[in-house]
Amino acid sequence: MAKKIAILNFKGGVGKTTTTVNLGAALGILKKKVLIVDLDSQANTSYLIGFDEGDGATIYDSIKVEELQPLTIYDTEMKNVDLVPSDRRLGRADELLVTRIGRETIIKDLVSQVEGKYDYILFDCPPNRGMITINAMCAVDSIIIPVDSQLLALQGLGEIQRDFGVVKSKLNPGVEIEGYLLTKFKSNIRVYRDVANALRENFPDKVFNAKIRDNIKLTETPAARKSIFQYNPTCAGAEDYMQLAREITGIKKKSTSTK
Repeated sequence: MAKKIAILNFKGGVGKTTTTVNLGAALGILKKKVLIVDLDSQANTSYLIGFDEGDGATIYDSIKVEELQPLTIYDTEMKNVDLVPSDRRLGRADELLVTRIGRETIIKDLVSQVEGKYDYILFDCPPNRGMITINAMCAVDSIIIPVDSQLLALQGLGEIQRDFGVVKSKLNPGVEIEGYLLTKFKSNIRVYRDVANALRENFPDKVFNAKIRDNIKLTETPAARKSIFQYNPTCAGAEDYMQLAREITGIKKKSTSTK
């Protein structure tokens, strides 16, 4: 049965899409079968992976009618990684779902039909507190919260904690916070180190050891429409996301030392 993880932050620009795509790619390289589900109407994850609006059915087509339709799943050029894409129509989801019975678990119901085929299912969530985000929190086992390594990035984490608490107590008691992931990190700048320390003080044992360093190659991948492992597999960004994947899976790097 797949482990289901939401990549979530109500603030935009913190690296949700970058993390979803590159964590998925890293897990695939580690021989895990991965499904990426794009739940953001901006569809940046879908675009980065190579899906253009109009190429075919998306997550919206599965939820737009009362009788849910099976997910349309696409192969990707990333090893062991499949995609359920999104499109701009998903921005109507709150209006579409407001009168639905069981509206909080629609995504969970859809994914349950295919999760047996995968080791990991990653959800790229929209940067808001709408019905799709609530659906994601109800569908997953855990949540990764990317945090831009600047002081302003700490604002809004309280809102995530409150919503997480409500979902856990009323809708999905099994959900946990997998961890907080520092992104765009610069170890030589004091404010970035202060943010890391503040996170660890406020959320002990919930901050990943892996940090995603500020890396120009990561910023170039959307234009190239490739994961960092396809674009530049030896750069710091690839190293950091592989470390994150190993931390999540518990798969340690093989030693290259000789006796």
